[in-house]
Order: sequence, then structure tokens, then C-alpha cells
Amino acid sequence: RYTATDAPCGRFEPLRPMLRAGTVAELHESQRDWVDPVNNLVSADTAGNIGYLTRGYLPIRSSHAHRQFPAPGWSGEHEWTGRVPFEQLPQAINPAEGFVATANQAVIPGDEPYISHTFTVPSRAERIVELLSVSDRLSPDDLAAMQGDTVSRPARAWARLLARLGPFEGEAERARAMLAGWDGDLLPESGAALLYAYVRRETARALFEPVAGKAAWAWLTSEALPPLGRMIGQWLATVTWALEGERADTAPDGRPWHDVLPNPLAAAWRSTVARGGPDPASWRWDTHHRTAATHTLAAVFPERAAALNPPNVAVGGDSDTLQCAAYGWNGRNDFDITALSVYRQVVDLTDIAHGSYIIPGGVTGSPGTEHDADQLEHWRTHQRIPMHYTAADVQTAAAHTLTLAPA
Repeated sequence: RYTATDAPCGRFEPLRPMLRAGTVAELHESQRDWVDPVNNLVSADTAGNIGYLTRGYLPIRSSHAHRQFPAPGWSGEHEWTGRVPFEQLPQAINPAEGFVATANQAVIPGDEPYISHTFTVPSRAERIVELLSVSDRLSPDDLAAMQGDTVSRPARAWARLLARLGPFEGEAERARAMLAGWDGDLLPESGAALLYAYVRRETARALFEPVAGKAAWAWLTSEALPPLGRMIGQWLATVTWALEGERADTAPDGRPWHDVLPNPLAAAWRSTVARGGPDPASWRWDTHHRTAATHTLAAVFPERAAALNPPNVAVGGDSDTLQCAAYGWNGRNDFDITALSVYRQVVDLTDIAHGSYIIPGGVTGSPGTEHDADQLEHWRTHQRIPMHYTAADVQTAAAHTLTLAPA
């Protein structure tokens, strides 16, 4: 069963009352009949109100068996028994924190109402909260700059741990010393960021391969299915979170970190030297961390792949930073970016006409045209394009006009 097809569904009919809503409260009320997708609705109005709502159809089930593992839908033991009432959906208007921030993290403690077993790791959301808490008043430019932030809270946690450990010997000590004084900022020009990426991979392998087994680990890191890599990221996030608590000096299996980390640190140092050269001063993260988008037809017409595929550009950050730029775990493609921010926007609701946005591609995405990737460099450098909200601005900025007439 699927909520969107289980019963007659108005689909996007709630969009019409949304357009008529004048306040955050009215916008929330317009979502009573929203079915799918279930997602985060973040809003603000011109009166200064802000709000958050998990909108959509959340089924109530007769058992909890499905919450961690697949459950047989044919047995009758795990049926839907109703829909979570609208009033019980997670929501807030003008929360005490003074802001609303989401990065696909879990939004409520516990599982009631049950939304999902898996959420994005909280590092990006925690960084947003950290930045929003610096000042009571932030400009649109301040918020736009946050979308390019490359500081990783997990990287800072590992750097703090390494600063407490050691000294080790040889290559392990060189790696430990370099990261122990690092601020966790994965800037494009950072050599420490490149070393950290290798340490992250090697540490995950050292922690989880003995548990999963070599064959299972090879499958998990194969990138055959996107969720496999996300599972590893979630496991490592749990370990990273523990670094802040009482188990900060021991790995999940109880061994002291002083015994666990030398081998992955040494292996990471050797990998960084092999790919970046013998001089750490010459290492750069962006040399190995690049977009790698491929056109849908490139696999069918490999001889035209160079013309079909968009250009590759180098950026900072990783999956734990607001400059979202994830990479795989097996190293086959170095640190080619596998997931990134596909749309950035900043709007001041008291001055909508001067909103801005950017996408990581082009206006058309049609290979060989001038607009194939004409926003890519702006996206890479965190520049913005005006949104042209008013009719007069749209008309002034128009490069081409297409008129559709009834047959």
C-alpha cells in the first residue's frame, strides 16, 4: 500500500489554498488534505511569524515490526489502522529558539508519531543551529553565505580526539599531528581536508569491516545502491556522536582509541601521499573532490560522452557540511561528488523582489547550447542570480519569449 494511491487523492489540490494563505497558521491549516510526499514545510509570513510542519499522510500501523526491518504485508499482522491526525503531526509556530532549521534530520525525540526509521545524520542541522545562534539578526547575504559553509562538526570532533591521543609512531603520528590542530574546515585549498577524507574512510573500514565481514563490506562500499553508503555514514555518525560523551576514549567494541586509530591513520597518510604527492604543503582537497555528473544518454552513446556530460568543477565540503558534497566509500573514483545541493535560494519576505537563487547546472541543461551549464560556475563560487519576482523585472530581464497559442 502506498498513501498516494491507496484512496482517492486530491494530490496537489492543497496548492490552491496555500496560494491564498496570508499567515503561517493559515498555511498550516491548508495542509490538512496533503497526502504525498511527506516532507518538511518551513514557512514565514510578512508579519514576522515563522513555522514548521511535517505535512502528509502518515499511516498508523497495527504493529511496530516494520520500523527496523521489512515486514510481510500479506500476513494481516501489520495492517494500516488509520491516519495520524493532522493535529498530531510535528509542527511549531514561533518556537522559543527564534528560528526554524531543517536538514532532513529527525525532528522529534522518539517515534511517536512514527515518520521513518532513517533520517539524515544531524551534523548539518547542528551546524545550522550553531550559525543561527551567533546573532539575533541575520541578513540575506549572511544566510546565503551559510549555504557555502564548509565546516564539519564531525571533523572537529575527530580532531579534538586526536589532539588528546598520541604520540603514535611514523606515518600514524604524522597524520595525527596534522589533524590534531585542524579546525575541521574542508576548504577547497585545505590539505588537512584531503587527509581527513582518507582517515574517515579508513576508520570506517577499521570499525565496521570486522563486524560485517570482508564480502559484506565490499558490497556495502560498492555503490551498487545509494542507500548502502548512507548506512555507513549513519554508523560512523553514531560513533562520532559518542566522541562527545562518556565513551569518548573507547571505540564501539570497547578498545581504547589509542589502539584502534594508528593503523587507519597510517593507511590514510600513505593514500594521501600516493594521490597528493610527498609534500603535505601541496595537498589540496579540491584536486580530488569534484562534481562528476553524467548525462542520461552518455552510457548509451559513450563516444559522445564528452559532449553530453556537463563540465566538472571542484568544491569544498563533504556530506557533513552545509556545502553538501558527498562522496563514496570505496575510493574507486577518488572523492568524486555523488550528492550535492541542487537548489539554493534566499528570500527576504519583506523584499521578495530581491530574492536570489542558483542551481548547479544551466537554464536548459541541453548539451551543446550556451545555457547548458551557465549557472555552474556561479554555483561553485556561491554567487547568486536574481529571481525576477515582479512582472516588470521578468520582462526587462527576458532573453527570449516563447508564446504558446491554442491549436
